[in-house]
Amino acid sequence: MHLCYIDESGDTSSLISATSPLMPALVVGAIVIPDVSLYQLTIDFLSLKRNFFPSISSSSKTPRFLEGILTEIKGSDLRKNIALGTKKEKRHAIGFLDKTIDLISKHNVRLFGRIGIKDIGVSIDETSMYTASVQYIHNCFQRYLSQLNSVGIVIADSRSHAKNVRVSHSIFTQKFKVGGDAYNRILDLPSFGHSENHAGIQIADLVFSGIFFPMAVHSYCTGYVYNLHVRSGYNIFKPRYASRIEPLLFRFTDATGRWRGGMTVDDKLGKRPSGLLFR
Repeated sequence: MHLCYIDESGDTSSLISATSPLMPALVVGAIVIPDVSLYQLTIDFLSLKRNFFPSISSSSKTPRFLEGILTEIKGSDLRKNIALGTKKEKRHAIGFLDKTIDLISKHNVRLFGRIGIKDIGVSIDETSMYTASVQYIHNCFQRYLSQLNSVGIVIADSRSHAKNVRVSHSIFTQKFKVGGDAYNRILDLPSFGHSENHAGIQIADLVFSGIFFPMAVHSYCTGYVYNLHVRSGYNIFKPRYASRIEPLLFRFTDATGRWRGGMTVDDKLGKRPSGLLFR
């Protein structure tokens, strides 16, 4: 069995102008963990948090050690420290992200997701933008489970009740359509969890908010968008992480022999390909 955790970075608000202080991108990504790895991955992640942030949980003894899960280390804070922080803050943030990549590599975690680069001055359909990404993730997860002859469940970071219901219903229509279950290896509709309780969601935030978001906005928004979310200091992320994180992506070939899966980019600004994210 495999567990798929979904988190997002950015938002679905429309980018009114090139200087609007709104997010220029939405990253919705998933990490997939084998069920047999979940316990040790969680313990290793708590240890990593304690080593880099001792104030969270200074004790190695239960239950104080386990309380470390309740305090999140946000990817948005780490990417800001790397781009704008002091040398000490930058080294600390980079060190934590480096070890996070080591950790998910060790535990055979796989990644996939969808990045939307917003067009300037164009209205966005919020429900469509997010649900399309979640459906893409379910398609990739279904294919991954088929290759491994496994089954799985999906746990997404909870948003609002109304938004959760719409996303879940978009998957419901695919599982119970007349033509048959499109996600027959995914046991049920996505569940929604609080990030303070799930190591999987917290790790997903570090990966997609802490690494993929700055990679994406630097690659696709530089020269188009001029606000606080497109920072020159983000130029460090691609050289440091692209070659390390790309092998963790799950990709597959379709019936025509074309590569699918991984992190796809819908670039409304410059119409550039997904491969630019890593090149």
